[in-house]
Parts: sequence; C-alpha cells; structure tokens
Amino acid sequence: MISYWTDKGVVLEYNHGAYNSYWRKVWAWDDGDGVPESGEMQWFLGLQTSDVFNLDNDYPSTTFLRSCLCGKPEVNSLGKYLLYHGSSYVICATRAAWVSSLTDQGMGYHFLNRLMKDTLSSDGVIGNAHDLARIDYMLTNDFWINLYLFTGYGDPATRQFGRLVGMEESADREQKTEVRLQLTCVPNPFRTEVRIQISEIRKTDSNIKLEIFDVAGRRVGDFILYPSSFILPAKLEWDGRDEEGNELGAGVYFLKLQVGKLSIEEKILLIR
Repeated sequence: MISYWTDKGVVLEYNHGAYNSYWRKVWAWDDGDGVPESGEMQWFLGLQTSDVFNLDNDYPSTTFLRSCLCGKPEVNSLGKYLLYHGSSYVICATRAAWVSSLTDQGMGYHFLNRLMKDTLSSDGVIGNAHDLARIDYMLTNDFWINLYLFTGYGDPATRQFGRLVGMEESADREQKTEVRLQLTCVPNPFRTEVRIQISEIRKTDSNIKLEIFDVAGRRVGDFILYPSSFILPAKLEWDGRDEEGNELGAGVYFLKLQVGKLSIEEKILLIR
C-alpha cells in the first residue's frame, strides 16, 4: 500500500508486489451494495523493471515502493533498477510486507508526512524522514513488522529542499509568532554524556518538551521546560540512562523537541 495527498486529503492505494514489478489493486465494479468485495477487484500492472528507462532521469525522484519484495537484495529488483534510472533514492520492502489492521496509515504515509509536510522535523532529509517514519508507524500501530522490512537505497543525506521556518499561530489567529527551532547535540556519537542545546527560539508562550526515544519508539527519557523558569538558549545533559536510572545499551536514539505545535528531531548515537 502507498499513500499520497490530493486536494481532497489522503488517498490510499493497495498493491501487490514481486521483486521485479508491482500491481495496483482497483475496485473495478460494484454489485450495487457500495461495499468493495474480492470479486469486484482487478489487478493492473503498475511498474516493472523494463519500464524504468522510460522515466525522467534529468530530475530523478525519491521513490517509496510499498509493495512486497520490490527491494529484495539477492536479485536485480525493481528498486535496484530505479536507482539505475529514474530515482535518486528508493525505499522498498526487502521481503513480504503487511498493512496493520489498526490503521490504513502505512509506512509510506508517515514517510511522506515527515519529508514533505513536517519539514521542520526532517529538514527535508531522506534518511531523517525514514527514521522518523519508523517511530511514527510503531507509535500509531504498535505493529513492528514493517519497521524492519523497508530499506533505503541511495544516499540517506539527500535533501529534498532547504530548511523551512514554521509559523505558530496565536489564539486569535490574527498575530503570528515566528518560532525557529534548533537542536544541537555534542558529542555525537557519545559514550557517557551528551550535551543538548536548544537555541534560536525567539519567542514562545508554550511549554518546551524534549523527549528521548529508542529505535523501537519507546520513550526512555523526557524533559519539560517552562519558558518562565529559564532564559533561552537552554543547555541540558543526558547520561544515557532511562527514566528509572537504568543504563541503556549502545545504539541509536532520537531526541524530539516540541514547542507548541512545532517539533524537530535529532538522531544521536550512544556507544559503550
């Protein structure tokens, strides 16, 4: 399944895939009850490896293939062919993939949300959006299997566009306050302690919350800061322990800074 935005909202598309192609599932006809049923569905070939050389390679795109097996690494898969021609970065499933029964919002939905809509958190960077989408999907669905099937092929530092500045609206919606978020972590990677600096918050009446998540999306620490109690920029320290004081293992962790409705994330690496 892939998801994308139109002027009418989110559109969901269910597909079936193999290593060299995928097929689109279409509700072709209705028996009159207004309910999509299996006998009313048809599958149409969407894209196969022999088609990719017809794509525009002057402006290669970022591609998210939601169908099963399109990124199978042992063969010349569709994802591999797209890197040859038509795409600068491809995220695709290395094995069979499933949709969570809890919601229709798949990994593709969260990836597009972080990359194209919530650019204050991903900064328009492909790898950042992919990492954040894993957390979003797990927190929304409590469904892990799709978190680890999807692999990115290409340079994860590829940026879609420049950094954007968010506008936080006041209660009366007539005056707007500019809030510029910046989160700095030094050293990164770190062994025993990381220094976290929050800066460039020009004006806000909102509480400032900083949360720390592991790669599975579990929150392992948080700070709630009140603007009246300190003067920005703020400097914090984290010693690699959870909220109960237990020492955490080596690995990747994610910091999420939230100021009102705006948020930004930073990836840090703990080594032991």
